[in-house]
Amino acid sequence: MYRGFTLIELLVSLFIGMALILGLYRINSMFRDAASKIRHSRYCIQSIRNCLVHINMDLLQRAYLLPQDLALQVNGNSLFIAGLPVSDRYPGLNVNIRSGMVPPYFAVVEDVSNAWIRLDTIDIDGDAKPDFWAETGIITDGGPLKISHNYSRGNIIIPVGFSASTCRAGDRAVPAVVYELRPKGLYRNGQLLAESITGFDLLLNSSVLKLHLRASHGHEQKEVVYGYRIR
Repeated sequence: MYRGFTLIELLVSLFIGMALILGLYRINSMFRDAASKIRHSRYCIQSIRNCLVHINMDLLQRAYLLPQDLALQVNGNSLFIAGLPVSDRYPGLNVNIRSGMVPPYFAVVEDVSNAWIRLDTIDIDGDAKPDFWAETGIITDGGPLKISHNYSRGNIIIPVGFSASTCRAGDRAVPAVVYELRPKGLYRNGQLLAESITGFDLLLNSSVLKLHLRASHGHEQKEVVYGYRIR
């Protein structure tokens, strides 16, 4: 003859089962939270690394054919590095002996308004290829400028995103790669480079450029301070 469970035995069994299920749920939540934390941290680190790789590349490859006192400039959370990245549309600055032009290469500002500047040339190395593009930057003796997205390549009148009031006729001007922090992340020449970057603090003196990068994703945040010695 078989005896069934008593009420007390049944309640104890249910309690033990619930305790096991709750324990397994907590363990699963802990592993899930740890995996999420690792994933968000890795995303932040990768974003910072990607930014530093591009910035370091532009700093190392900045145009040595340009005046060295116009190599770098900072405007708030925007960094301007002399030169333009080589691409299928742009082979880089060239030493063109036949043109009779010798380094350093630069344009000269002929006229200025609050919204645009006019240069004497947009082909500073004489290779018949324009050296100024929309969404890139310009470094002048009076300060950095950002070329507006509606600029028509090849035009000597260049609309600028920042006020040109610090620029004067007679200033030298060179093309530049521009990094700027926007609400959606860090942009390079108008293209999103890393959406998780929420802090881009810059300090520039005569010998060192110091970058303070902060990345945030989920509930995780990573920061790094990077120093580059200017040679």
